Amino acid sequence: MASSSNGNGNLLDEFEESFQACLHALAKDEPTTEIDKEALKLEVDQTTMKFIHLARQMEAFFLQKRFLLSALKPELVLKEENLDLRYEIQRKDELIRKHYEKIDQWKALLMDQQPIPSQASGGMQASSDMRSMQSVTAGPMMGGGGPGGGGMMPQGPPGGMGLPGMSGPMQASLQAQQYMQQQQMQQMQMQSFNKLVKR
Repeated sequence: MASSSNGNGNLLDEFEESFQACLHALAKDEPTTEIDKEALKLEVDQTTMKFIHLARQMEAFFLQKRFLLSALKPELVLKEENLDLRYEIQRKDELIRKHYEKIDQWKALLMDQQPIPSQASGGMQASSDMRSMQSVTAGPMMGGGGPGGGGMMPQGPPGGMGLPGMSGPMQASLQAQQYMQQQQMQQMQMQSFNKLVKR
């Protein structure tokens, strides 16, 4: 191993001195003549190569010490690995917590965008009840259930077909929907009856 300029042979001191020499060579003013430029380039190359060489020696030194430590004191290596695992678990727990916070934010945003569930389910229930009532009452109102029965559905919105618990505009809207659907059913039955008559 090359000795340092202060003569103590310490690898760490040599490494530090080579680093300072690299910085000094790179911080010099750019020379004007070609000879000085070549000399500066040669100096930078030499100091850089010395720094790289000493860095490799430092790495080998610490790897040797690490190998000796793992052979003589394996519990210290296990302790270090446990500490690393603990830090990794803490980091992943923090990441999971942030993901849950984002999920809660997205859930709140979606709940704000969706309609009120009671009104939506009430409307769906009302439409399904309306269809079932129309299927039950369509036969008697058409006078026998066939196109030749002669009876027609009464004109105007049907009364008394609102659902319990519904009042005001919602009941009026439901009755209007029932009326429109009955009119459509009547038109469809009239068309099928006309087709049969034309045959």
